[in-house]
Amino acid sequence: MELKGWRDMKVRGRRHRTARSSRATIVRDRRNNVVKGRRDMTVRGRRDMTVRGRRDKDNEKKERQDSNRKEGHDSERQERRDNERKETQDSERQERQDSKIQEIRDSERQERRDSERQKRHHSERQVRDDSERQQRQDSERQDRHVARGRRDGTVRGRRDMTVRDTGQ
Repeated sequence: MELKGWRDMKVRGRRHRTARSSRATIVRDRRNNVVKGRRDMTVRGRRDMTVRGRRDKDNEKKERQDSNRKEGHDSERQERRDNERKETQDSERQERQDSKIQEIRDSERQERRDSERQKRHHSERQVRDDSERQQRQDSERQDRHVARGRRDGTVRGRRDMTVRDTGQ
């Protein structure tokens, strides 16, 4: 397929050329690539649009890729070695971290268990103490109740003091 020039371009963006002409229009060729170079269609911009210009560009790209590939072969092996070393170091570091985290979790769990046991023990003791205190208070209240009444010697006060009343 031959590119013939201006007709073969798709012009995207604002058509009118302003002072910002370089940004005003994005020129694309039929392969939908943005055409680099001056977009005002001077020789430089147009050259990439010709078949020969396109071919030159493709060849340059291929040459660049080939040279990069040749250089990269030795460095790839080195890179692979470095990556493996890094992975082993990372995994060791991760294991160390995991074990530390595990220790911390275990100690926290142990502390929690101990504190719960202590609380339970404490609460049992408290319940026992509370019930004893309650019984003591009840008996004191009963004693007080028995001793209460008018202490001025009226019938009512005297009646609370009798044996029959304390028997309740």
